[in-house]
Amino acid sequence: MTNSTLGDLPNNTALVMCEGVFNRERELNYVANEEDGPQAICALNHRDGKCEGMIVGLGHLYEWEPGLEFLRDLEFGHYAWKREGTWEIGRLEQGDNK
Repeated sequence: MTNSTLGDLPNNTALVMCEGVFNRERELNYVANEEDGPQAICALNHRDGKCEGMIVGLGHLYEWEPGLEFLRDLEFGHYAWKREGTWEIGRLEQGDNK
């Protein structure tokens, strides 16, 4: 993956999305633009075993709700985390995106 924003990637780029978010059983709380590809999950901790990863097209992320369009500007090596209803952007620590 090149150093790009999510918006630079085609809508059919593989996105790892947790099953709970895909089925709309859990709220989307974390999106990352990582070396291995983008991911969208419900929370930072999936140790409860309730969410399996699914591969969907990146375009599904923007279709989820119009308010997610800002994620097109999410740069490679960065994440967006929804905290108390507000999205915060941060940089992945070295080694987090491996």
